[in-house]
Amino acid sequence: MFLARGITQDEAKRYMQAAKDKAAYRRWQTIWLFASGTNIKEIPAITQVSLVTTYKTIHRFNAGGPEAMNTKKRGGRTWGKVSLEQETALLNELVDDSTKGLIVTAKTIKQKAEKDWQVSVSTCYIYDLMKRHDWRKIVPRPTHPKADKEAQEEFKKKSQRSYKKLSNHLKRAILGL
Repeated sequence: MFLARGITQDEAKRYMQAAKDKAAYRRWQTIWLFASGTNIKEIPAITQVSLVTTYKTIHRFNAGGPEAMNTKKRGGRTWGKVSLEQETALLNELVDDSTKGLIVTAKTIKQKAEKDWQVSVSTCYIYDLMKRHDWRKIVPRPTHPKADKEAQEEFKKKSQRSYKKLSNHLKRAILGL
């Protein structure tokens, strides 16, 4: 293997010294060592990376030059439909509606998001969006629409009596009376 793109040891050393993180430093150190004539099998022991990573680093440099050595950091929010700023802007628009007395539901947020972003989103995505921005508030309804107040009161009265009878029966059974 050889370096297809011509780079001097001094240039590689300057790139290595200008590296902003440890991974970039090791990539440039690999190129510097290889350019200085170090055997490729000895480089992993010096740079503390695997032989496969050494080969990949040299291949990356041969394919793209110094620009290819700058890689994006791993991780982050790669699955989002839009940026967090766009999500915040959408919810800020809906704050005005909620202060006017309109009820903002996940369904209305979903419709507005799909209209504004021109992207299909699921209801789960909307619930996650609300949770990310501390909007998720599940409030139980005060009463069931088909509730019968009289039946509830009657149940409360009967259940207290039957509970008292049951508790007396349990007391006798436990104490052996």
